[in-house]
Amino acid sequence: MFLALLTTLLAAAVPSPEPTNPFTLTNTPAPVPLTVIGGTRSRQLCTALRRSVLPAVDVARKNDVQFGGARNYWFKYYTQNEGLGKDFILFKLDQTTLVSMQKNLDQYDKLIDDPALVARGYQNPDDVKLVSELKARAKVLHAAQDLEIQILSGLLETERMNRYRKPSETEQSMKVALGTDQLPAASGDEKTIEQYYDYFHGVAGLGSLGTAKAIDRDLGVLQDIHQKSANTLQQTVADAQKKCPSL
Repeated sequence: MFLALLTTLLAAAVPSPEPTNPFTLTNTPAPVPLTVIGGTRSRQLCTALRRSVLPAVDVARKNDVQFGGARNYWFKYYTQNEGLGKDFILFKLDQTTLVSMQKNLDQYDKLIDDPALVARGYQNPDDVKLVSELKARAKVLHAAQDLEIQILSGLLETERMNRYRKPSETEQSMKVALGTDQLPAASGDEKTIEQYYDYFHGVAGLGSLGTAKAIDRDLGVLQDIHQKSANTLQQTVADAQKKCPSL
């Protein structure tokens, strides 16, 4: 009787197990964290190449093509007969070639002013050296393009004065801005391009073909400077690309 009562009390004291919940996560092992995909930062040097330097090289190449076309136009200008063809060449050089080259150079400047090309932002000494070289050589290529534009513009203004005896709208606007339009006109005839070449080259009476060849030779020197500057920059780009296999 006592044993039966004790057994009944013990059975009442032990709680019955809770029903198993098949959806409970209490006893399941903690999940293994997934690998973060895409969280690795791109190398800054590679970003600079992709976003700034390579596009800038393409823009400079466009200007080289434009300058080569202008070189051909000047040769044609001095070897063809008088007429509307000469006026058209001056118009095209002024309104198309020079405008395009200046726009390209403005775009080039924006690209090489990218913060990714500031060496102070780099930690790796090799990258600091490379990005410094890229920026310096990109500036040399800028100077070459700017010189081409200035020389073409000077030739154009000189010949315009020779043909029409009046400045372009740009030059006239500059005179108005500076107030020099109110000054007395300069005495003496304006020098023609041929007269300038007679003076600087020491050859009298060049003639149209001689002038064309002299101008073409000088413009060729400028184009060589552009191409050598571009080749030097591209060599540094090639060295930098070795650190960026995906480019």
